[in-house]
Amino acid sequence: MIRVLLVAPRTDLEYADAEVQQIANLLQPRLLIGRVTTERAMEALRDEYDWVFWLGHGRPEGLITDDGVLDLQILTSLLRPTNASGLVLNTCSSAAVAIGLSRALPNLRVVATISDVPDRLAFVTSAQFAYHLSQGLSGEEAYRHIDAGTNYIFLHGSQWETIEDESDRMADKTEDRKLDEHDRRLDEHGDRLVRVETRIDTLWEFWFGPTRDRVPPWVIFVAAIVGFLLVLGILAVLATGGINAR
Repeated sequence: MIRVLLVAPRTDLEYADAEVQQIANLLQPRLLIGRVTTERAMEALRDEYDWVFWLGHGRPEGLITDDGVLDLQILTSLLRPTNASGLVLNTCSSAAVAIGLSRALPNLRVVATISDVPDRLAFVTSAQFAYHLSQGLSGEEAYRHIDAGTNYIFLHGSQWETIEDESDRMADKTEDRKLDEHDRRLDEHGDRLVRVETRIDTLWEFWFGPTRDRVPPWVIFVAAIVGFLLVLGILAVLATGGINAR
């Protein structure tokens, strides 16, 4: 029989009592229920356990007790003497705490909630997990046998190197995709510039390039002279007060 501690502060949750009863029947744990304070939790967690179940309310920053919130630093200090191999945080939004504990205590396996979980679902999940543990399954095997869906995560400290490496690879892939997209846009801009330059070259060649054989130089020269004289005439008219009109 595995050594289990079940902590269940008093709450207003409808299925809390049934959850405690199910786990108690399956695993015969030591019970810390009702009024749960930091002092009482510390006393209970001085002994060694294989698994610790914590049921009740929680926040991203910690677990709620009768005298406040147990944050990550306190929980790490309380859990370290137990040498527990597993922890079930069946409270709302316990993922952040679970991640911190999994990193601080590498031998600890943690089942935790990702966000707020409906009370009945939380009851069924932990009760089923306890059942599979009572049948001799490991934490990993028990977790695979429950239908946790997207509401729960299973963490193990020794997995963090692999998880972080995978995260780095995903980040690299994302960066590569961004670079590829940037290169594609540069290519598009480059193609547009080439097309503009081609049009400019075409006009330039028409007037000054190989097409000058179709427009003789003397014609261009005469046109320039006429334009110059026309400008001078306009300036002279403006200088004498303009053209008279009725």
